[in-house]
Amino acid sequence: MLSFLPHLGSIQIVDCCSGLLLYHTWHPHSLLSICNPATKKWATLPDRFGRFQNLVLAFDPRHSPHYHVLHFKESQGWTELEIYSSKTREWSRCQRLWNHHTYQILHLPGVYHEGIVYKLAFASAHNLLIGVDVEGEIVRRIDQPNSTDKESKRLFLHNQRVGFSGGYLHHAHHKGKAELEILVLKDLDGKQWSLKHHADIKTMVEMSQGKMALPQLYPFSMGYFDILALHPDGNVVYLQVLRKLFAYHLNNAHLEEVCTFGSGHLQSFLSMRLAFRIASEMMGFDAILMMIDIMCLHALGFVIKVAVENN
Repeated sequence: MLSFLPHLGSIQIVDCCSGLLLYHTWHPHSLLSICNPATKKWATLPDRFGRFQNLVLAFDPRHSPHYHVLHFKESQGWTELEIYSSKTREWSRCQRLWNHHTYQILHLPGVYHEGIVYKLAFASAHNLLIGVDVEGEIVRRIDQPNSTDKESKRLFLHNQRVGFSGGYLHHAHHKGKAELEILVLKDLDGKQWSLKHHADIKTMVEMSQGKMALPQLYPFSMGYFDILALHPDGNVVYLQVLRKLFAYHLNNAHLEEVCTFGSGHLQSFLSMRLAFRIASEMMGFDAILMMIDIMCLHALGFVIKVAVENN
């Protein structure tokens, strides 16, 4: 799928949005690039000094052919925002600086919707969702529900996802180690989150797989499943449990096994390639973009090996 890219062996997927991939390469030196797997076109962003930290890709072909890359850069207790525009082909540095006593942007995937990038943040022991437009202005500050017990709060911070589904903002997070909770905010200018769904994922997986004991995914008690993404149209949340990808349907509380990843991150990536091919044959354009995004979320943080090119 990505064999058309040069230096494939040194690529790391950073983010994805509406079918575009933002990736980092180290050969011949550290650079950021954008590619479109559907058209097999790619472009390298202008070089800049310093290392890249917290990046978000913003693109919506329904409104503009241009994309933006937002870089939340931390330095000495401050967060500085740099923005790249494909229209100007330049990086611009916003004047606004955030002290970490005001906002600390979390290193978790953001979401782009109707011209605004939503990022999870932490401020004075309070969870927030910050909305930043492509000009670098904070246009929304949405309070997040706070967990009460320490264990849930720690899981809440490290394993949560935000996304728009059916036109509404959703927040999916762990409730304890084994349960999934999904909240919805129907009025972006309001503050009233409402509970949309709650499920014991661990028990459901054990029942469907015929196992009595599901081990935790990670050491240090980080829970039994990963939240990958929310479907933009259907009431579906995608979860990873061990080496399996599940689609959890909220309408009927049905846990559907999508595919099994092979051993290692390379095989996982290849499994997602297969899922994308199936989606491209059976589903519409939006579903194809969704499968690309899920694939990228799963590959996030891992290096794609040269073997992919030879597959």
